[in-house]
Amino acid sequence: MEFIDAHCHLEHPRFDADVGQVIQCAKNAGLAKVVDAGSNLLNNRKILSLREKNPGFLECVLGCSPHDANKADVEAELSLVKQNSGGIVGIGEIGLEYHYFKTEGERGRQIEVFEAFLNLAQELNKPAVIHSREAGDLTVKLCEKYGVKTLMHCSLDPKLALAASEKGFTISVPALKSSSKSKVIKNTPIEQLVCETDSPFLWRQGERNEPANVISAYAQVAQIKGLEIEEAAQQLTLNAKAFYNI
Repeated sequence: MEFIDAHCHLEHPRFDADVGQVIQCAKNAGLAKVVDAGSNLLNNRKILSLREKNPGFLECVLGCSPHDANKADVEAELSLVKQNSGGIVGIGEIGLEYHYFKTEGERGRQIEVFEAFLNLAQELNKPAVIHSREAGDLTVKLCEKYGVKTLMHCSLDPKLALAASEKGFTISVPALKSSSKSKVIKNTPIEQLVCETDSPFLWRQGERNEPANVISAYAQVAQIKGLEIEEAAQQLTLNAKAFYNI
């Protein structure tokens, strides 16, 4: 069996001291690849450096997250992605975050940055990795507008996941157990599912998450879908490879 962590953040400061060990642990656990997702200019540069040190194992997507949109130099962000477009497998994470950002100005800026990166994804023919919270309808509408292949990262909202899957989007579920995630898995065809950790986030009692933990997400999908872990792993890994063309 082989596994893929379809979305993590190994560039995060919580990995600075031992990222090499974390990557080796993922390999030892049976992971074939890890996809590291950017969020801003600094993190994107760190990811590119990590990829150079781990060729063939670490893949990367670069973007500007909605958390960073209001303070971003968008032209610089877009330029970095364009300069490195040949070595990345997607654009992300990008999207809309309305839970923490309430004002019209903040949300308007997020939309502006989101559309700029969706346009770039369309231009480069790259898939888009999407963060969406409390902005599901608009997120789906904008992804449809640009017609890019889309992955809904960390899908814990059953309503949004259902709407996205009906549009043909790929749904990514994290390793952390939750009742809402179980509903997402149950309602989504396994052919449209992939698994992620969102490391270092979303683990037990605030502990640091790691890519090796993605196997627990594979096991949860297998259990809910009534499959053997080997069968689920084969399909889920195939989905991730197809989405990212890796």
